Amino acid sequence: MTMDIFRKDLIVEVLHMGEGDETFITAISGRITVERLQEIEKQMADGEAFEKGAGSYVFDCAYFPGQYGEFGYCELPPCWELTPIGFVCLEQLVLETAVEDDDD
Repeated sequence: MTMDIFRKDLIVEVLHMGEGDETFITAISGRITVERLQEIEKQMADGEAFEKGAGSYVFDCAYFPGQYGEFGYCELPPCWELTPIGFVCLEQLVLETAVEDDDD
């Protein structure tokens, strides 16, 4: 089975607690292996995708296989292209959780 490298049907929700804390995937929609999810988490570890601060991010993910020159040298390395499509700040998440707990 080959991977369609330009498919944009993988949606990933990520909880980013802030700089210095671990960032992890909390939900996915689409087909992907655990190994590929680990690649995405590893790429997110640099924190560049989280410019709005701590909170829950939703990304549309697509795999870029890299670009190689005519002699086989890697010009652009393979990576996951992460397009942000949603964000909820950490304070709002806490408020929503508190309201849900009050309703119980």
